[in-house]
Amino acid sequence: MFKILIVDDEFIERDGIIFLIKKFSFDFHIKECSDGEEALEYMRENQIDILLTDVKMPFMDGLELSQNAKLIYPNLKIIIFSGFGEFEYAKKAISLGVSDYILKPINQLEFKKTIENVIKEVVQENKERQDREIKNFTEKEHVLLKIINGIPIENIIERFSLDNYVDFINQYKRMVLMEFDKDFFHNHQKFIRKIQDNFESKTDYLNLNPHQGIFFFFYFIDEAVLKNLCMKIHNIISEKYEIDCYFAISNLLTSPYMISEEYSNMEHIMEQRFFVSNKYIFSKNLEMSLEATDEKFDNTMLKNIEHHIKVKDFCSLRNSVNLLIKKFSAQSDFSQIYVKFVLSNIYRSIYEEMKKVSEIDLNGKIDKIYYCKTIQEISKILNNIINSMEKQFSKEPFNDRHEIDLVKSYICKNYGKDISLDILAQYVYMTPSYLSSIFKKETGMGINSFIKNYRMEKAKDMLENTNIRIKEICNLVGYSNTSYFCQSFKEFYGLTPEKYRQKDETNE
Repeated sequence: MFKILIVDDEFIERDGIIFLIKKFSFDFHIKECSDGEEALEYMRENQIDILLTDVKMPFMDGLELSQNAKLIYPNLKIIIFSGFGEFEYAKKAISLGVSDYILKPINQLEFKKTIENVIKEVVQENKERQDREIKNFTEKEHVLLKIINGIPIENIIERFSLDNYVDFINQYKRMVLMEFDKDFFHNHQKFIRKIQDNFESKTDYLNLNPHQGIFFFFYFIDEAVLKNLCMKIHNIISEKYEIDCYFAISNLLTSPYMISEEYSNMEHIMEQRFFVSNKYIFSKNLEMSLEATDEKFDNTMLKNIEHHIKVKDFCSLRNSVNLLIKKFSAQSDFSQIYVKFVLSNIYRSIYEEMKKVSEIDLNGKIDKIYYCKTIQEISKILNNIINSMEKQFSKEPFNDRHEIDLVKSYICKNYGKDISLDILAQYVYMTPSYLSSIFKKETGMGINSFIKNYRMEKAKDMLENTNIRIKEICNLVGYSNTSYFCQSFKEFYGLTPEKYRQKDETNE
């Protein structure tokens, strides 16, 4: 749709021209101004295709307006309409490069023919200009592709004699990398112009591949403003094509020598989208909104996860996996491939543990992780298999007698050492709570009671069959405090160790 500006100090005249435009079904975006100064001010802020102006107007007449308008838009099409007595104006208007001159009162057919001719001129000139731009930008693309691929600018100029292109790369102030998860640019070339229009600034576009393109900005745009424009474009594309697009914004370009480096930076910045979901605009200054922790990623975290898998500690397993994912997200020096490799190995370990009691199919599961677009998708996959593992082991009727026997054997061999529920659980790869539960179910008593009973029996045996001093017996059966040992022995047998020994000697 072409934009036409109608300028006349008489409302009736403007209204009559608008009537004729609508009568002959000319598809124009119409703007009205009542004098030359108002019209010139409008043109300084807005581009138009055709200027239709009266000659005699207050403040600034049509000829002066035409002269000033040509300074702003040299190719602007101007039509002047005026009365018979002002033919001298017509001659001057033609010398200013006015496209046509219509006499008042306006003849409708003459008006129609004049507008049609001017539209043809605008269409033809636009086509010629676009052809020139396409030719010029094909050469620009050649230069830009080499620059972003790291070939020194001096080498490009020297090899291809492109001294005249130094000027255009000096004009770029920012770059925006636009990316899709699938082919978009090859199938929607016409939409690129609409994207450029939405940026509201002069840009060059460089297609990199079917899902990536770069926009080069000729003028400075504040980063906050640019982010809003990118979000607006994202919303338009999402609504029209039902796909998401992502943007990485470069730093300000102060030299064409920054182009290659900033392109590499934008590609690195775009990697951040793997670690955050529902975010579409990325820049160097992006602050990841992730909860900070003091724990750093190392192999200890992976060892803990392996241990949680073996002992079936599902709560700790979930917490450790979520912490690992949080650390990966917060530390941007990890590559997607490495992160996917580590997390797929955790999935494989869980799978191998589940396979011991039930046949499950791993085919395609690992591939699914490598196809994930964000780390949150992998997190969901891992949490799902942890839930499945927990359900599987909660339903499975395991025979835990072997583990109980191992615990009993450990207590019998180490009753003189420090023994705790945590130590025993770690020994048989179980959670403390689970071991405590199955031990009581199997033996009828808690683990601590079993340890105390065994120690008291051993102490009793030593009191009956040896002359070892009571303090020494206390240490041999795992007590460090003699008073506490004596009290425990009395609670168990009704006598202190000393009286128990005396009683035993008396009975003899």
